[in-house]
Amino acid sequence: MKDIIVVYPEKETAMKLRSLIEKGGYRVSNICAGGTAALEIAQIKESAVIVCPFYMKDMSSAELAEALPIDFDVIALSKNGSGQYMGNML
Repeated sequence: MKDIIVVYPEKETAMKLRSLIEKGGYRVSNICAGGTAALEIAQIKESAVIVCPFYMKDMSSAELAEALPIDFDVIALSKNGSGQYMGNML
């Protein structure tokens, strides 16, 4: 199973997401505040799923998905509650 990384600028929101994900039986390996930090974490992992807002302070979720290695996926959450999944594609 892939690691899960939660990326949210607000710590309280990140912790709530972590709790929700872990209640579902999954493990969150990392929490960070922005896309740049997620990219740094991605350098030391083989694969992961990143849960983040559609727009972060330092980049969009689409920009993050494009910059990640091939075995990383992004689930972007929007303010209206709908989510968008982006797998890395060549």
